[in-house]
Formats: sequence, C-alpha cells, structure tokens
Amino acid sequence: MPEKRPLYGIICGYRHFTALAICISFFAIEGYLFSSVSGKTKYYLYKVHILIFVEVMFYQFSKLVWKELDKLCPEVFCAEKVWRGMVASFLFVAHLGPFCTFYMSKDPTMLGVMAWTSFAALLILSLSLGFFGALFRILNRCGMSGTAIAGICQGRLRSGICVLFTALYIWTGYLNATTPPVIIRASIPIAKLPASMNGTKIALLSDIHLGPTVGFSMMENAVKITNSIKPDIVVLAGDLTDGTVEELREAALPLKDLDAPSGSFFVTGNHEYYTSDVENWFEFLESVGFHILHNSNVKVHSKQNKKDWFCMLGVDDKEAQMMGIRYEGHGVDLKKAYSGCDDKHASILVAHQPNVAKEALDSQFPIQLVLSGHTHAGQFYPTALVVYLGNAYFYGLYQYDATSYVYVSQGVFYYGWPMRIGSHCEITEITLISS
Repeated sequence: MPEKRPLYGIICGYRHFTALAICISFFAIEGYLFSSVSGKTKYYLYKVHILIFVEVMFYQFSKLVWKELDKLCPEVFCAEKVWRGMVASFLFVAHLGPFCTFYMSKDPTMLGVMAWTSFAALLILSLSLGFFGALFRILNRCGMSGTAIAGICQGRLRSGICVLFTALYIWTGYLNATTPPVIIRASIPIAKLPASMNGTKIALLSDIHLGPTVGFSMMENAVKITNSIKPDIVVLAGDLTDGTVEELREAALPLKDLDAPSGSFFVTGNHEYYTSDVENWFEFLESVGFHILHNSNVKVHSKQNKKDWFCMLGVDDKEAQMMGIRYEGHGVDLKKAYSGCDDKHASILVAHQPNVAKEALDSQFPIQLVLSGHTHAGQFYPTALVVYLGNAYFYGLYQYDATSYVYVSQGVFYYGWPMRIGSHCEITEITLISS
C-alpha cells in the first residue's frame, strides 16, 4: 500500500506545476481581466496580482534561506531560539515589502524602508547561496568535490560567507542609494541650434519613483539641487510615481518650486501607466507648471531673439499599449509628436525608454538629441546584466551618427529597493552647443 504523503509534501512535489499555473494565470489575468476594467479597480487588481506573484516566488527563496541559515544556528539551547527568531523576523519583514505599496504617504515610513531593504537582502542572499550551490554541483560533476573550492561551496562555511557578503552588499548599496543625487554634466553639440540659444541648459530628471521608499523630503532636496544648476529648461522623462495622485500628491508638491524660465516638460514612463491614474497626474503636473508632451511638441524660443527656436517633442511610453494596460489614446506616436516641427530647426525628443530612442533615430524624422531614462543603469547587480541586454542604450551619452545623440539618465532616485550598486542617483545638467 503506497505511503500517504502529507499536504506539504504534495505541494512541494507539484511545485513546478504550481509555478507554471501561476505564470499562466498572470498572463490570463493581464490579458483579459485587466483589459476589461479601469481606474482604481485596475490599479488595485494589478497590485494584488503582483503581490501574489512576488510572494509565491520569494517563498521559495525564504525556504532556501531558512534551511541554510539554520546551519549557522548556535548549538546552545537559548541561543538557538534567539537565532531562529532573528531569522524568522528577517524573513517576515522582507515579505512585508510588497505590502507596503498599499500604504504610501507624504514620506516613507521606517517599516516601509526596512521591509524593502530586507526584501533586497533576501534576494541577494538567495542568489549568492544559489550561485555557490550551482558551483558545487559543477565541481562535483567534474570530479573535483574534494577540492578546497568545493569545501567553500557547501555547509556552514558557504552560509557564513553568503551572509557576510549580503550584509556588506546591502549596506554599501543602501548608503549609495540614499546619498543625494550627484550632478552629471554633459555638453552636446546640436546641429541647427540657433547661435542665440548656444549654452541653453537643460536639467534632465528621470525615474524619481515616488512611492513606499521615496517621498517629500527626497523630492524637496532633488528640486533644490536642480535649481542650483539654474537651468533654462527642466525635462522630467517619466517614472515620476508608483502610486496615484490621491496617494502621493503631497510627496510630489516640491515640483512646484522648480525654476525653469523656458519651461518644464513631462513625458510618461511605464510606471505612470501601472497606476491607471495618468490623466490625474497630467492635471496635477500642469497645476505645478509642467507642459505635458503627450505625443506633442512645444517650440522653445530664444530669450534673445524670439524668432529663433527649437522643437521640444515628447512621446508616451510604449507600455501604454502593453497587454493588460492598453491605456486608451496613449502610446508611442512619433509622427503626431513631430507634427509642426521641421528639418530646418533642431529637434529634441523626450522618450522614457532607450529602445524608443533607438526607434526614433532609425525613423525618417530628423532628431538631433533624445533624452531618456528607464534603465537606472541597472540599479544593482545582477539585474544590471538583464537591463544592459534588454536596452539599446544603457546609461550616459551616446553618439548615434554625425549629428544625433542620445542621453540616458541613471535616474534621480531608485525603484522600490533603496539600493544601488554599480550606479548612482543622478540629476543631469545638459548644455546645448550650437554647431
């Protein structure tokens, strides 16, 4: 008679089937349910669905971490209980991270910052443990299981090394992410830019990500740094927010203090569409002095000679028409955005994603400069590798051809996890040079 397996054993035995079912449900819900609802309902459904997806995935990471950290448990009775309590508390707080998106206020709460930091630590610790585990299996297959390297890849030593590495990684990444944005300066020659507009300064802001770990105080400081540049123009290249106007209006209020004599301009990023509140954000941003470049353009005139101008155009983010979002009346429309510009005057395009920048430069429209963001320069490793491979431009200044350039910002802040490794928070001062 076959032995009865406990419920936990059955679930674990079918974990691959469970993962497949979750993936199928993810696309099914995005493709059908999200397309049939709108507004707040869509926003909260999206958050709940992401929450379930992430929590199920990280549950597997938590099991690995619990098992490995238990190897470091002291063999003294009281110390054993304390150690396991600390590990359990860490895992509990880490899993609270995604829940914090349901409560966002003027400034981040201490719990929210702790939860997202612990969430990042769980990811890095799991990946480092997985790396050593994979390395040991490779060595074992190669007949090298008795080597010193193989010894490091297993047991208490592996667990200890991974914990120390994760602690150092998270501490360094947190300090880097919470350091105020640095000013990066770039001078870019612009063909057909009038001589009277030589030296025009643009402050490029991108990927502020107001939300559970970025709020009013950080936004206020970023505005002060931007104003210290004394820009003629401010460009906000998308991903301002990870919540609705109702949730984050107060956090975004410092934007009204930006000082740009020739105008402040905004285009959407992908995260604006995840909020399902784009129209309300448009209304708010217009109330604090921004021109919305919704597949449209504005002629920026010289302060010295009003007859001289260049065209500032912007396109919506490409994910406006992604399955499950499909924001009516939104999406990349370069032809509409360029309408009214011409090849006798310089054109500067704002497009959140570098892949759209590449598409625009490959098109028939003569564009001298594209300003983008989106990549965060990877924010931290190993995600940086995926971001690098998935985007036409990673970060910094690129020359497309003799007369066209792309600049990709690393972002003013960061998304969710208060952590940056191999990148930093940036406000860009771009000086246009007449050529």
